Amino acid sequence: YLTNLNIIITIGKGEKKEEKRMSENIFNSNIFQISQNPFIQGNQIQNKQIVTRDIHIPNPYAFYLLVWEICKPDNWNKINECFIKFKVPKICTSSIPHINPNSSSSTLPAEILMWCINYNQKALSLANSYEYCLVTDIENCYPSMHQLDLINALCLKGTIYECNQNEKFAINIINLIKLIKNDQNGIPLGSAIFDFISEIILSYADLLLFETFERRDKNLQYEI
Repeated sequence: YLTNLNIIITIGKGEKKEEKRMSENIFNSNIFQISQNPFIQGNQIQNKQIVTRDIHIPNPYAFYLLVWEICKPDNWNKINECFIKFKVPKICTSSIPHINPNSSSSTLPAEILMWCINYNQKALSLANSYEYCLVTDIENCYPSMHQLDLINALCLKGTIYECNQNEKFAINIINLIKLIKNDQNGIPLGSAIFDFISEIILSYADLLLFETFERRDKNLQYEI
C-alpha cells in the first residue's frame, strides 16, 4: 500500500497529460497485483437480527482513480444532470449525504437532521392523509446490486430521458469497482463514495418506479 500511496502522490502532482496516460493504461496495468483489497467485518442490526457486513479497505491507487474519474468536471456535470432527472414528485430521498455549507466539521449532524425531517417527521405528517403505510427494505443492499445497473442508471435506460452518451464513463467506474472488489459483483461498503454510487442506482430505481405508476394511473395517490 505504501508503494501505491507514493504513486498516488506522484500522479496528484503530475501533469494532466500524465494523468490521462495513466488513466488510459490503468486497466492493462499489473499494479493491482501488488496487493489484494482486504476487508473487515462489521455487525449491523437489521430486522431485529445482527447481520455481518464486509467493510472494504480498497487499494488506495484504485480508490484514488475511482474518485478522480467521478470528480472530473465533465463527468460530475453528467452525474448532476442525471440526479436532476431522478428527482420526481411523490418520492423523497432522505439517504443522500448532506453537507452543512457553514461548517467544515463532521457531516453527521446535518445527515441526522435531514433524516429526521425527510423521514420521521414526514411519515408522521402523512399519517393524516393515508390509510395504509408499507415499510420495506432491500436485503443485503450494496452487495446485491448489479454493477451493470450503473450503466442503465447513467444512461437512463427505460425512461423518457434514455441516452447512451454516458456509457463509457459508467464502464470506467464499473471497471474500477471490480478492481476494488476483486472482480466480485455488488457495490463495496465503507466509504462515502460507495454510498454515492449506490444512490445513483437507487435514485434511478425511483425514476423507473415513478414512471411505472404514471403509466398505470396518473391520479394514483401515494408518497414514498
